[in-house]
Amino acid sequence: MVLVGCQDSSNGTPTSAGATSTSVGVGTSAQTSPAKDTAPWDPCSLSSDALRATGMDPDSKKTGAAGVEFDGWKVCRWRAQAGWYSLGILSGTPSLKDIRERQDFNDFKSTTIGNRPALQFGQAGDPEHLGCTVAVEVAGGTVAFDALGRYSEPRQEEPCTVAVRHATDLAKYLP
Repeated sequence: MVLVGCQDSSNGTPTSAGATSTSVGVGTSAQTSPAKDTAPWDPCSLSSDALRATGMDPDSKKTGAAGVEFDGWKVCRWRAQAGWYSLGILSGTPSLKDIRERQDFNDFKSTTIGNRPALQFGQAGDPEHLGCTVAVEVAGGTVAFDALGRYSEPRQEEPCTVAVRHATDLAKYLP
């Protein structure tokens, strides 16, 4: 079982706390709720068919970070059909530049998902490399695809490979 903890964010970019998770959680500091017409895209709106097609279990959906909703963020997480990892999708206002400037993220790699600029990265506090995130640029911010392996299951693929695959599969649904 993976536990997710939250701490304050930096530059409005999500982060997590605690040794039990490398998940990108959602923070609360200085983040103001965007105007209604610029609210982040809601990843929870993805159809069951789209989720199944990319290998996720739509019935396992969890909203928020550890069940908590935060202003200015839309967050959903699903368990993979393969069982050894979960995928969180976080939508918010930070830019790719904001993310790259974070000290608690590392191993940055610029990439492209579909025809959009993207940034692949890990968490500095994840020495076992159980997780990897790919943030994709969208109008008004980013949508981050966070693949997180379970401690109790052997890793079947590299988490960055998984995150890139899901971001690529689901890019056509991004705003």
